[in-house]
Amino acid sequence: MKTQVIATLTDYAYSMGESVLLVTPGKKAQDELVKRCKSAFGLDIPSKDGRLDCMITSGLKNRKDFKDPKGRAKIEEHISQFTWLLADEVEYTINDAGEFIYSCATGVKRMYGFSGTSDKNSAESITFDNGLSDVVLRNKDLIKFFGASLVYRAPVNKEIDDIQIKTSALDMIKFEAEDFSDEGNVYINVMSKIWTTPEVCRVIVKVAKKYPLLFIPINNLTNILNEWIDNWFVGTFRVLLICGLGYIYYDLQGNKTKLTLSEACDYVKAGKVDIVPATSSGYRALDLPSLSNILLVEGLKAGVVLQSIGRIARSDHMNIITLQSLKGKKIPVYSKSDEARKDLYKTYYRHCKIVSSEINEINL
Repeated sequence: MKTQVIATLTDYAYSMGESVLLVTPGKKAQDELVKRCKSAFGLDIPSKDGRLDCMITSGLKNRKDFKDPKGRAKIEEHISQFTWLLADEVEYTINDAGEFIYSCATGVKRMYGFSGTSDKNSAESITFDNGLSDVVLRNKDLIKFFGASLVYRAPVNKEIDDIQIKTSALDMIKFEAEDFSDEGNVYINVMSKIWTTPEVCRVIVKVAKKYPLLFIPINNLTNILNEWIDNWFVGTFRVLLICGLGYIYYDLQGNKTKLTLSEACDYVKAGKVDIVPATSSGYRALDLPSLSNILLVEGLKAGVVLQSIGRIARSDHMNIITLQSLKGKKIPVYSKSDEARKDLYKTYYRHCKIVSSEINEINL
């Protein structure tokens, strides 16, 4: 819906003779916007007449032309020509690169930011109703360019099954003192131990078989993704990995093919994909058809948890799946964050029908 709104506004402004600059935090969100503008309105971005373009904030300051004074001056001049600016996943563009783009947009008459979680900590409405509240203070840089929330609409009319898989696999993990010895890497150490334990991996495979086209977002812990794909998924599932390298498809024999976004969507529509693991590249502004099942394994902030759930929220029904200790054991790092994730999405989807249930792993 959000992407369609941006595409519609782009078409409207362009048809009225305006020039429109789209801004996204990364390549995946850019791909989705460009694809939607083309499929919905036949717009090519960038356009041949120069009145439509899309920039990403990621990597902008490392570009060769940006580092060159003359090249940077050309970028500034290019940005200054646009009369409309539309930013998707706007909270993730509020950084040095984004501030450069917005500060250079001196010709802009209309400037709108869009996001399902513009307050990426808790997805609250950014409003001055309560004065200089915490949500205002932590979003002051966003407000500087875009102001407070104009429209804030919590989801409604969704049916959500909150499914907790009770498994002894989590009870079997043996943590050692060395897992907690390196303070800077405790999170990585513990998460890696949990999600690469063979018994846990076997449960994930069973979950993926019961809930087809399972989406599993995990924030850039590539060692875990590699373990899953190489040792557990290939030969059992056809995999669509979404990562910084793009859309990587693995057939049942493990042969890899790099796809475009359109091709990835076509593969999903054609029933050629069984499971969709993703790094943070797949969290935001990505609209793959038919996704309705998600396995939540990590994340604490709305910008991660709710954005990743948003990838499966295109239909009226979705399954949010988590693994729980069969014996009620508290798992270091995981259990506390799991409770926080549940509080977050149950609050955000409070106007929807949420049904919680438990399934013993033996019934998968």
